[in-house]
Amino acid sequence: MALPLLAVVGVLLAPWGWAAVTVALAWTTAARAWKSAALCLAAGLLCWLHVSLLQSRAEALRSGEALAELRGTVAEVYPHAFVLQPEGVFPALLLHGQRLALEAGDGVRVRALLRSSPPPPELPGLFDRASWQRSRGIAAEGDVLELRLEGHPLSWAALRAWGLSLRQRAVRVLMPEGTEADARRQLLAALVLGARDEAQLDTLELFRRGGCMHAFAVSGLHVGLVAGFCWMLFRCLRVRPAVARPVLLLLLALYVVVTGCAVPALRAYLMVAVFTLGLMLRQRVSCLNTWCAVACLFLLAQPYLLHHAGFLLSFGVYAAILGGVSLCLRRDSPWFGPDAYLPYRVQTAAELRLRSLERLLRSLVVVSCCAWLVSLPVTVLYFHSFNSCAVLTNVLLSLPLSLCMACGLLALLTAWAPLLGELCMGAALLSARAVLLVVGGCASIPGAYLPATPPAPADTVLPVPLGAWAEGCLLGNPGVLVMCGTPPRNASHTVRATLFHAHARAAAVVGAPELAQALGCAVLQPGEALHTASGTYRLFAAPNYLETACQQPILQWEHAGKRTLFVGDASALTLAELPGEACRADVIWLGRNPVLPVRRFAKDEWQNARIRYLSGAAPYYAASDAADEDDTELSATADDEAAQE
Repeated sequence: MALPLLAVVGVLLAPWGWAAVTVALAWTTAARAWKSAALCLAAGLLCWLHVSLLQSRAEALRSGEALAELRGTVAEVYPHAFVLQPEGVFPALLLHGQRLALEAGDGVRVRALLRSSPPPPELPGLFDRASWQRSRGIAAEGDVLELRLEGHPLSWAALRAWGLSLRQRAVRVLMPEGTEADARRQLLAALVLGARDEAQLDTLELFRRGGCMHAFAVSGLHVGLVAGFCWMLFRCLRVRPAVARPVLLLLLALYVVVTGCAVPALRAYLMVAVFTLGLMLRQRVSCLNTWCAVACLFLLAQPYLLHHAGFLLSFGVYAAILGGVSLCLRRDSPWFGPDAYLPYRVQTAAELRLRSLERLLRSLVVVSCCAWLVSLPVTVLYFHSFNSCAVLTNVLLSLPLSLCMACGLLALLTAWAPLLGELCMGAALLSARAVLLVVGGCASIPGAYLPATPPAPADTVLPVPLGAWAEGCLLGNPGVLVMCGTPPRNASHTVRATLFHAHARAAAVVGAPELAQALGCAVLQPGEALHTASGTYRLFAAPNYLETACQQPILQWEHAGKRTLFVGDASALTLAELPGEACRADVIWLGRNPVLPVRRFAKDEWQNARIRYLSGAAPYYAASDAADEDDTELSATADDEAAQE
């Protein structure tokens, strides 16, 4: 099955991927393996037809502004949008609307107005909408014009919605009301049930820096632990294998549905099902053929999964572990312990225990190293960062993570028993505490979590997205971070992530003392001047007699003989009351003031300055010496927005 998978991947990576298809067909033809050649040809042809049809339908959707009435199923629901999977061979659509009382699995008939502009570019390490849409097969976005419900048809989305509703009930068993802030219970809910959305940002950041975010995503590790736990339970209850194996498959299927049917969990379940059926039929099962067959089925059904980070990590890490274990544990000599060629019958009990311990430690190190080496390019490509201590963290977590998983399952299953349930929950919380201590210790190692992007230059102007009612901007590196609007409560996490992945640092903060305290920076007050390696900063305050909404300070930045003026949310009245020398600038960054916008005032006064808009489609690195054509394009975009307002 390796060659058919190679043919499918080659079709998906066309045009240069056709070389892989040619190699697969030539290999099978030269070996006179006609069945394999026919299978390669059939898989490649089926994949090409599927991809061609999806691309033609996607182009047809993007070409028209108004979408005719379309029937489909709601795949995912968000506060003001939902993902629609139309009937037939159609790509998915991301549709926006207000007051959408929808649930995943609902059948709808919808008319929408499609958006022609592509998703805006995002900052490295943060949410990338274009990549997210590509990994879910979303071809276009639109706004809902008319929507009608048509019941709840039997579909994959409806099955996932039913499983997630069961998961929400199970989460309340592990995390009762009032305990949502407990990091131990957040870990249990994510580890046992895959409820990652229940974890707070501090907990997620801890595991991200520790290099073990796989604990928060249901993967082959979780399915394997649940399978092993259930099998040990059947052995203790003396259940016959002929009965235990099909019951195990049913329990694992229920677990995969409850945890959300993630791609890694489905991959692990299908492989466990193939191996279990092989044991039931007394047939030998090949790990490589099973892995290739499952991957081929996934890509034939959903070709866009080739761009999904979870798919690449799941299949890539499993293949690396399989290859590393087969090469290192079978061919390498033991690291310590008795001679590998010494017969078992002449070894003492202590030597046998030492031999088992050596194989266990060697397998843990080999598995962790192989998984880290394969996941490294994926994390760099998709998440723009990498962990240098991930191998150490995973080796140290092997025992406490397994205990936490087992105790969490026991606590979930015995919650109905007063004394036994409390005992199991106490053991689960204790093991979760041990996991948090190990992860926290590894995350505190210097250089444990590093960005994969080059450092931002000294003249960088870095927009910091914070939400609908707030925005920020970092002037220089190291520079001054200016906050506009009302920052949300989790602004420090967003700012930290932005600065980390941009390889930038804030020397002072304007407009948010709490954020300055969280970042460990100084607070720049009006009338003060700050000198850093990236230039000189001066903060000008507005006169007190102006309205409250107009009293926003203005920051002036001088670097390499050029002057940048950051207006932000300051109004035209504030700017008019400042001295003329303070308003002179080569580049001016404007925000949106709700009372008196500056953009109309700026057009009359600053004829020679390059005007850029903080809320516009600014690029990632907006250096102060950008080209004139880039500034013209940004100004035109902002002028169009102002005209619509």
